[in-house]
Amino acid sequence: MAEVNCILGSKSFLVPSDVVEQYLMECNEYQLKLLLLLLENPRLTEEELAKKLSLTVHEVELGFKFWLARGILEKKEKQKKIKAEFLNLKLTTKELTQILNESKELKFIIEQLPAILGRLPNQFDMLNVIDFNLNLDMQPELILYLLKYCATVGKRSAQAIKNQARIWFELGVNSLELAEEYIKKANKANELQTFIKTELHIKTLTNVQKAVIESWQTEMEFGQDLIKEACTLAKLQKEKANVHYVNGILNNWYKDGIKTVKDLDTKQNTTRALKMSKARLRLHKNEPGFSSLSQDDINKL
Repeated sequence: MAEVNCILGSKSFLVPSDVVEQYLMECNEYQLKLLLLLLENPRLTEEELAKKLSLTVHEVELGFKFWLARGILEKKEKQKKIKAEFLNLKLTTKELTQILNESKELKFIIEQLPAILGRLPNQFDMLNVIDFNLNLDMQPELILYLLKYCATVGKRSAQAIKNQARIWFELGVNSLELAEEYIKKANKANELQTFIKTELHIKTLTNVQKAVIESWQTEMEFGQDLIKEACTLAKLQKEKANVHYVNGILNNWYKDGIKTVKDLDTKQNTTRALKMSKARLRLHKNEPGFSSLSQDDINKL
């Protein structure tokens, strides 16, 4: 490979190394363009950025959240500006001790880490606690709740906990009430996925399959009872039914306006009654009085 030499013009700016080393393959085109514009000119407003990138203000805000969660940008709401600054938290032992001495709540969380994680905490675990409070604006009680949740689902490493914190930040989970709601939905989603894997004999769901399953609830707005009914029906109709086959059944129900198991029962009972009526009419078509009904009349029943 030829040697590459970068020629700097009259104006240049720095890009945090983490952007290249960790997030370059993770971010999309518009998130990267947004960051570069802000690093070049941190005084741009959301409206100005939206115009330059041909995006809506909401899409720009989502881009902000991506980089905010990863500690690359800091947003100052009062100024309605975005400060592009590398915020990766790095503290000396002395600085760490000082912060913990100034905050009894954060110090208490650090003291609880061995019991929560089931191991001795390292500096990354302690930095996480401070980072979540300073950069993700998480209150101590929410940090403690997050740590306990991560431990219950087997996410005990510092990086796994940090990733979960970022997910909560991007979803706007900033209170205990919202955290409880998030966990409740996550548990239901896991329960549904477990049922589908068992019912359809699937060892591991792919990301595509998980996305399809999620669309049943978010886009089609089906409840778990109806989705489970579709899985059971798919298994009866096809020996090796899969997620794609179940998706076909649910798409048909969606088009027919079926939203609940009760709707499905009503539809099936109506269809069954019509079939029985047609069968009786055809059986007795030669009986006296039947000639008053045409074949078209029969088919309309």
